[in-house]
This record gives sequence, C-alpha cells and structure tokens, in this order.
Amino acid sequence: MEDARKAAAWYGYGAHVLLDPIEVPGTAYVVDLAKRTRMLLESTEAEVVDAAGTVSATVAADTAEAMGAVGVTAAAEATGTACAAGAADTTGAADAAGRSGLAAWCKHVEDLASRGAEGADALAEEQRAVAADRTRLCRGISQDGPLPPYEAYYREGAVEGDVSASYRRAGVRFDGTAERDDYLGVELAFLDCLARAEEAAHARGGGPAAAAYAQQRESFEQEHLPWVGAFCTAALPHARTAYGRAALEALAARSARGNQPECFT
Repeated sequence: MEDARKAAAWYGYGAHVLLDPIEVPGTAYVVDLAKRTRMLLESTEAEVVDAAGTVSATVAADTAEAMGAVGVTAAAEATGTACAAGAADTTGAADAAGRSGLAAWCKHVEDLASRGAEGADALAEEQRAVAADRTRLCRGISQDGPLPPYEAYYREGAVEGDVSASYRRAGVRFDGTAERDDYLGVELAFLDCLARAEEAAHARGGGPAAAAYAQQRESFEQEHLPWVGAFCTAALPHARTAYGRAALEALAARSARGNQPECFT
C-alpha cells in the first residue's frame, strides 16, 4: 500500500490547486504554486513499478520522462501479467509526462521570478493564464469544453449522497467551502485528511487505527477516483497553459494508480 506521507502530499496538493482562490492581477499565487509543485516533486519522486509488482520511488523529477516508461515496461515483462502490460505502461507514461511537464513549468516560473521587476509582468500574465485555465477546465463555461470535475457528471446513480456518506462515516466535514461534496477538489481534500490521519496513527504506534484509515482511503480511491481519468481526457485538449496540461497528466496518473488491478497494490 502506498506510503501515507506521499499520498497526503499528492492529495493535499491537488486540493490546493482546485480549491484555493487565485487573485488576478497578482503574482504571489503562481510563485507559491511553483514552490509547492517543486516540493511535491522532490518529496515524492517519480513512482514506477518494480519487478515484484510493487510501487517504489526511484527517480527524480528531471529524469522521470526517461526512466518512467522504461521502468513500467520492465515491470510488465517481469510480472508476465496482463494487468502489468496494460495498466502499468499507461500509468507510468502519464506519470512521467506529468512530472516532467510540472518540473519544466516550475523552472519557467523560477526563471521569471529571478528577474525581479523585469520578470514581474510575465509572472502576472502567467498567473492570469493559470487562473483562466482553471476556470475554463473546471467551471463548464464553454459549450464544447469538458464537463466540470463533479463526480455526478461522470457517473450514474446517487453519487453525491454516496460521497457525503463517506465523509460522515469518517467524521469529516467541509464547512469552509461552498463546493459540492462530489467536487474533485473536495474529494482530494478528504483523501488528504485520511492519509494524514493514517500517518499520525502510525506515528503514535497505533497499527490498527492506521490500518483502518488506510482501508478507508483505499476504498474511497477505488470507488470514487476511476471517473477522474475521463475528466482528464476530456479536459486535456482544452488546456491552454503548460501547467494545466502537465497537471492533468499527473492527475490522470494518480487517479489510475488509486484504482489499479490487484497486481499493482
């Protein structure tokens, strides 16, 4: 099972990206986002599947593109399973592309920030573009664009009620947001809560409690993340920033990993 610390890092980051306000005009958000992104990449490293069929952190972000596809292909050959041949190659390639794109975007923002006043206008334009991209991709403002990332738009049934029930069972409430419970940002914030609770339980030596949180997280991932790949596929052609494209690729890989066949868990 994936390390709770790394899961919390990814889910907390995703919740921040989808929920936190972006001031326009301004530059503080995009500079902070680049710092958060760099910290995420450095703290989690690229995840590839090893020959035993387990997930391990092996390569840094700047070599993710080169190593990611190689690692998952070798794992598929070593396990000799159909799930390795299909899911591992797709997820590893998407993860590598997303991480490489995010690393390149961080460098771009860092270069602009290093120029001081000379780079301020370009930073402000980058922040405006990132804000506009998030609105375009997540608010359904374009008739030919993607449906916004609410689970009920991508799944049939009483989805929002099921999601809300999961929050209640875990004792989690989100009073500080006006978003629906099935909004992707809120779902990621919930998974972040579970991962952090799991990590804290481990630190206290509470094995059974940690296992219970891990089981809640795994169940929610498997039930409520598979739709995210469909959103990413629909949204990617409409992303107009390097950050938006890379974030969608990374998100698609993360959601796929949360619902991988048993041979990858």
